[in-house]
Amino acid sequence: MNKNTLLLLVAIFFSTSMFAQPPGNINDWQKDNRYSDEFNGSLDTNKWFVKNTTNEGFVTSQVNVSGGKLTISNSWDGTTSKGGWVQSKNAIASNEKYGYYEARLRINGPNNGKIWPTFWMWNSNGSNPTEIDVMEYSGFAYQHHLQRATSSHHYTQKQAVEGTSNSTTRNYSAVQRNAFQEHTWGVLWAKDKIVFFYDGVEYFRSKQPQNAAVDSSPTKILLTSSPHLRQTKYNICCSGGVAYQQDNPLANANAVGPLASFEIQWVRFWRKKPGKPEYTFLPSDYGNGINNAPIGSTIWLKQSGGPGKYLSVESGGVLKASQTSNNANKTHFIVQAHPANNGVVLKSVATNQYLRITGTNETAPIIATSNNTQQWEKFHWKDRGTNKVSLRSYELDAWVIAPHNQTNPSVTSLAPQPLSWELFDWGVVGSTPPPSTGAPVGRIIGILPVKASWVNRSGKPALGYVSVRFDASGVLKSYPETSPPTATWKRWERFKVESHPNGGIALSVQEGGTKYVQHNGTGSLNGNATNKNSNNTKFTWEVLPGTNRFALKTPNGKYVKVPQNDAGNPILDTNASAQGDWEIFTFTDLGAAAKSSVKTSNDVLTIASDNAQDVNSDNSFEIKLYPNSVKSGNDFFIDTNSKTIDVNVYSLSGMLLLQSNSHKINTSNLSPGLYLVSVFSEGLRKTTKLVVN
Repeated sequence: MNKNTLLLLVAIFFSTSMFAQPPGNINDWQKDNRYSDEFNGSLDTNKWFVKNTTNEGFVTSQVNVSGGKLTISNSWDGTTSKGGWVQSKNAIASNEKYGYYEARLRINGPNNGKIWPTFWMWNSNGSNPTEIDVMEYSGFAYQHHLQRATSSHHYTQKQAVEGTSNSTTRNYSAVQRNAFQEHTWGVLWAKDKIVFFYDGVEYFRSKQPQNAAVDSSPTKILLTSSPHLRQTKYNICCSGGVAYQQDNPLANANAVGPLASFEIQWVRFWRKKPGKPEYTFLPSDYGNGINNAPIGSTIWLKQSGGPGKYLSVESGGVLKASQTSNNANKTHFIVQAHPANNGVVLKSVATNQYLRITGTNETAPIIATSNNTQQWEKFHWKDRGTNKVSLRSYELDAWVIAPHNQTNPSVTSLAPQPLSWELFDWGVVGSTPPPSTGAPVGRIIGILPVKASWVNRSGKPALGYVSVRFDASGVLKSYPETSPPTATWKRWERFKVESHPNGGIALSVQEGGTKYVQHNGTGSLNGNATNKNSNNTKFTWEVLPGTNRFALKTPNGKYVKVPQNDAGNPILDTNASAQGDWEIFTFTDLGAAAKSSVKTSNDVLTIASDNAQDVNSDNSFEIKLYPNSVKSGNDFFIDTNSKTIDVNVYSLSGMLLLQSNSHKINTSNLSPGLYLVSVFSEGLRKTTKLVVN
């Protein structure tokens, strides 16, 4: 098959399936076409009911399907307010309501708070039923949520649970999404959870999913929009004649001017296939909030990777990742069960007070100043393996994070996902940190920097293997060649990890006789040392737990790094005092690696490798890219059921362009076009397509 045919097939693939994937195992789901629509042709009146009630301001003339999208227009002439209301003609029965709802949509027009577009689910349970607003923008959101759309779960009968009648996105979360650009908004509605997604990325979940679970009324999908004036008989009826949540001031609300429209490319409802597991596992699930928490124990917590600092209560009770040991009381915390029995509280030994969030401000640090054990002090304990944990603030619906790229950072609770910066080691006071996996002593490896320091004239990143091939001095540089070395090819990029006589490891160069990588405390590295016993060849191999990433530390405490923004092939040096992106490397075990190649067969694209089993038809290893397509320069994420991955990004011609071990990949060095993303984990490999625009 020629390349033009291939590109056409890939374009068709993306045009029909972009972001159209529910969470979890895609093979567990099936689309329910009774409640799904691509909006091609005219509006399908067998699926959709259009409200025509002039007293409410919803009229059929404001609803139109053309150009492959549903458009709901809004108008206000100073007297009459008009909008549109489209809902599923047939309700979804209560025993069928669980599934994944998603729509690709945008608001087309000015961001001025003058319209009220919403993609939502609503049932017929009296005057205040269960209501799930997947995307809701309004004058209220414009005023109170930083001019951004929100997502909410309104509880049945608006009943107050823990002091509120709904769960709604926080402002810090809301500003991460833009309803005025075309994106996919979705919600997973299950018995045990209600979770919201944006371009496939989870960002929010309801505190009270059980409230909707017990509601036995049928549900409808709604796509609605209207001017936010709402000065109609509907409001006279239900709001005492006052415009409901309208713009402020009133003069602005009544001003005549252009209004945005609400555009929906498609809406889809997915349900589980017969016989498939009802439960959908998400990486952010936290069980009962206690799991294997060491209730009653006094523990320490430290960053699992990066600087590896211990969490400590510092001046003003502020929690920071700032200590290099866990000897002081300020690094000790007593773990107790929360009184509500679905979470934990952490009591500082130093202050004899509980850790708590700082009100509803996600960016403010966690502080140890509370004498209470209520919602602000409540955290969910997510067990992530032996002596590893992530903590989630119940009140903020966000994960505790201690950034690895800052020095002694304050610890906050604002992360939407429990990834690496949200992972902590823990241990009972008096114990030592859990051991790392250690260096791969005895193995021959290729070494790759995680972060590229430059882009060459051809636009390729210098994210290649570390090499000693450049001059007689054997200076170590990052060479922009990303194909793994083999036993007979590129021996300058092959290093053997050996035990050093004085502890730590040494790296022997596998070209030109037995020589070793050496440092002189600071300055550049070279591969010309002949005396292995010298401390100049000694390094400490510091593992980032759960990955094959590592840092190399010299006896004087300096780290090997790739200089930032070096032109040409950057020379590695030992001038860094702390770990950061430029000091982190990954490695390829060359005892099992071989040069990869791209195979094309019909419209199925795979990456072949003699040490990886291709599993594009195997459901045990799942990957999903989001967003896809992605704008050049932005990040895309890899959602997979594997914690540790190796990622290769190829051109269609088979050229290897990028390698990473991260679930987050930046596309700054990828020009607009089509790419193949190959993800390798535990001997399995899957490949999918990525569009960069």
